[in-house]
Amino acid sequence: MKPGFISIPFEVEGDNMARGRGIAKFSPVGIVMELETSFLGFLNHEFKDIRIPRAEIMDVKVVHGLFNTNFEKFFHTRIHIRLNSYQAMTEIPNKNGRIILKINRRDRDLADLAMATMEEPPQLPGSNEQQLPPAGVRALFGDEADTKELE
Repeated sequence: MKPGFISIPFEVEGDNMARGRGIAKFSPVGIVMELETSFLGFLNHEFKDIRIPRAEIMDVKVVHGLFNTNFEKFFHTRIHIRLNSYQAMTEIPNKNGRIILKINRRDRDLADLAMATMEEPPQLPGSNEQQLPPAGVRALFGDEADTKELE
């Protein structure tokens, strides 16, 4: 993975009882999410690679607890993401147009570091989606449908 990317494991829930878990990679040029989604926790498992360029992100913030205090930071941390485009949100479980990533307690410092990384200006001028890292193994080796049987 390219330097400057922070990977954080997360869980997400949506309005329509969809759930997901995966890894989000944050950088100054955007967010890449690898997640497995399911309905009601057991039906219709599906793996998704979602690339969100910085231009599509309206805002990202870390929220520690209900009142966002340092004391509540020990209980739970969430990352709230709002996008400019509804198209990307349809692939990710969301609540009222906001993607809420639940972060494990041991990864709360990574969440703060990820927000600091998102605020940095891109290293190269004219950054675009091409600078985002590949989403997963399928991006490197192709889909299973493209593989051939050994003779």
